[in-house]
Amino acid sequence: MMSPSADPLAAVHSALTSLSGGSSDYDLNPAVVLPPNRVLRRAAVLVAIEPHPDGPRVLLTKRAAHLDQHPGQVAFPGGKVDAGDRDDTAAALREANEEVGLDPSNVDVLGHLSVHETVTGFRVTPVVGELSTSFTPVPEAGEVDEVALCGVVWFGVVLGDGKANGWSENLAIPF
Repeated sequence: MMSPSADPLAAVHSALTSLSGGSSDYDLNPAVVLPPNRVLRRAAVLVAIEPHPDGPRVLLTKRAAHLDQHPGQVAFPGGKVDAGDRDDTAAALREANEEVGLDPSNVDVLGHLSVHETVTGFRVTPVVGELSTSFTPVPEAGEVDEVALCGVVWFGVVLGDGKANGWSENLAIPF
């Protein structure tokens, strides 16, 4: 159990104030030359952090196995920014509501992490938010097979130095 005096979100606040120029799926393949005029589609994911007595937990989904795009992948809830979305934050909150039943009013948005470019042509903005209260996830059967709340200690590569649980220090996890 965490010490009550420790700020469990200190690393999150630090990450939100020290943004990099972004990252890319191509970072591990420096020989790949990307076309300079490529057009990326906007997307956003919600890095939802739930306070917990044993330390903060991060919300993850397992995408449905029958999907054409990214079946079975573990992901933050999120998706493309639709024309009706006010901004990336609105898109992330809408998608989390659709995918796992998270009410947007239950999320205190803390900020954004650096954008990430995917090999599938998206420019993804990670939106970080803290849940005001616990909630019971309801996976949308057409999109999500499972939902998990993983302790930040287990998921240390998001907030830590990339060495948690034996993860390679060469592994790039942008968000």
